[in-house]
Amino acid sequence: MGKNKGLTDVEKFYLKRQRNWDDAGGFDVSENNEMESREQSRRLKRKRNVEENEIINSKNPPPEHCNRCKKDLILSYLWTSYGVAICDDCKVEHEGDYKCITKTDAKQIYLLKDVDLELRKPPLRFVLKKNPRNPKYGDMALFLECQVEERAYEVHGGFEGLEEARRLAAEKSNKRMLNKVKKEMNKIKKDLKDKEIFNTNYMKLQHQCIYGEESKISEDEYKQSCIQCGHVKKYSKF
Repeated sequence: MGKNKGLTDVEKFYLKRQRNWDDAGGFDVSENNEMESREQSRRLKRKRNVEENEIINSKNPPPEHCNRCKKDLILSYLWTSYGVAICDDCKVEHEGDYKCITKTDAKQIYLLKDVDLELRKPPLRFVLKKNPRNPKYGDMALFLECQVEERAYEVHGGFEGLEEARRLAAEKSNKRMLNKVKKEMNKIKKDLKDKEIFNTNYMKLQHQCIYGEESKISEDEYKQSCIQCGHVKKYSKF
């Protein structure tokens, strides 16, 4: 009984119908244990993330009214998760203004670094959630995009600074892409040249010259040229 401890119900059901677990196929216990360990670690991180938000909220009591509709702030996901005093009704009604963005997209779109998001004061709050594409991947850190945009303005010096940073980043990206294309083109040219040289040498090896008329170079030296490839053969007569 202790040997089967930690196995899933499917594995236990499968094991009942196998004479020898080691010889049976279908499950890798070590891989399953590793996945369980990863999932447990992610659950702990998500729990720690919730606890950190609760600690922050306990130190900063919510305002009485919603910043948008001015009604009593009774339920607010944005406040408990991101410290934004917007009620849930306004969040739903103005959903486009309070979109979440992954850490990867925040760094790429707004040209920010980890230190800008997590170390620059005040650090931006985020919520950890399972990756919807594949649960095996790490959890996603979701930031509030309006807060990320505001942080980008601080880092780059306003809207104009952010646009200039994006322009420079696009130029660097285009330059890298151009250099990559040039490198690939040079490689293709080299391959074609090597192939052409190989074909030429190969044809020379396979080619049997047919020489034309003999012509005299000096008193005892003569030459003949191949009528196909132009190869010149010189020889002497005594």
